[in-house]
Amino acid sequence: MAPLFALLFALEFTAPAIPRVEYPPAAVREDLRHRVDAKLTLTMAIAADGLIGQVAFESQENLPPGEVGAVVEFFRAQLEGGRARPAERNGKPVACTYRHIFVWPLYHPPPEEYRYPDDLPRGGQYYEDLPDLPRPRIRLDAAPPVPLVSTPDGREVTVERFRAELDAKARSLMDPAALHEVRDGPLTMVTDEPDAATVDFCLAVLKAVPVEFVRVFAPLMPQTPAVPVTHAYLFRRPQDLAEFQSALGVPRWADGAYLGTLRLLSASTGQGHLYRTREILIHEQVHALVRELLLPRTTAPVWLNEGLAEVFAGSRIDETGRMAFGTVERKEFLDRRTGRAWTARSRLHQVYLWDRQRALRGRLVPGLIFDRWSPEEDLNGGELQRFYASAWALTRLLLGDDPARPAPAFLDYIRDLRAGRPAQSAFTVRFGPIEGVDRALWKALRKW
Repeated sequence: MAPLFALLFALEFTAPAIPRVEYPPAAVREDLRHRVDAKLTLTMAIAADGLIGQVAFESQENLPPGEVGAVVEFFRAQLEGGRARPAERNGKPVACTYRHIFVWPLYHPPPEEYRYPDDLPRGGQYYEDLPDLPRPRIRLDAAPPVPLVSTPDGREVTVERFRAELDAKARSLMDPAALHEVRDGPLTMVTDEPDAATVDFCLAVLKAVPVEFVRVFAPLMPQTPAVPVTHAYLFRRPQDLAEFQSALGVPRWADGAYLGTLRLLSASTGQGHLYRTREILIHEQVHALVRELLLPRTTAPVWLNEGLAEVFAGSRIDETGRMAFGTVERKEFLDRRTGRAWTARSRLHQVYLWDRQRALRGRLVPGLIFDRWSPEEDLNGGELQRFYASAWALTRLLLGDDPARPAPAFLDYIRDLRAGRPAQSAFTVRFGPIEGVDRALWKALRKW
């Protein structure tokens, strides 16, 4: 056994460790359900003192053929001439040729983080006896990749082209006699609504929501907030809206939509009463604000995204242009233009209907937190409205007594999501055990 032990000891190797590198930015593909990762295998000569010499291409997966050369040069510029921790044999540094596999997101649906996440697996293989590989002949293309979107009909086009196509489609569906365009700063609103007062009302809503959202979440806002919506299309007829949104891949039953990559919002002014139009505009704009300002580098949990949209949509805009949330007990507002009353209790009623249908006591909060219901796939009709109402109720509870001044725990939860903490663990850290929150929610619902 002694000779075998000596042989194993003599072959004790430690692989080198290369320095951390930056990864290429990912392109956005709106219709993808899952992220697509690129895989690039490079070999490099590493001297005994750790100096990285020649870096050569070996293989790749998922990269477009015309971009391989540019990507290889992107990594080569960072690695060649740099320093790595050298390989070791029996504790002594040795020169080697090292093969490393780089993996990073290539395409993803927004609003995911566009850079390489720390938990993505990556790996390398140690080969001491490989000969130095010649630099391959690769067609180099120095032009940076252009962000693309995949259209519902399967084409891949630039953001600018897709926006122009949608603009032309929207205008073709609208009544030519009433079609007009309103510009206000960075916002362009295209509509065929003939009533000037209704157009002014919708424009006031679109302008007020970002201001109030930034005010409510001031401790979390950047110094110069981005503009979440630059293009708004308001159709007089709901059937025209449905036809337009089909070009976005949005279900025809949706009352409105927000497309983050294009910063585009669509809705209809012909909902039967102006309050409903106002509610849809606020709901979709809050989705834009959550994506662009509140959680710009991570995906908001579905319940939080829909819950915040519903909380803001249930407010009113007073004569000064500011949002008034009121209290849950007295949250009944009269639309002065239509005479229609809208109450928060209608949302409470939806929650109780869903409880009667699914027996949700003890399961409502866990179902929301662990994404057991998907509005796009699992729910329809009445259940969809009850899901939104339940998301509203949970968000309203966690915001505290006054939604205009979110509770410290709620702000800390948003900070945790921004920092990359898993949504479920961040929830229990900031709000306590999920079962306890569920009990508190049902208690609050009885009080409301």
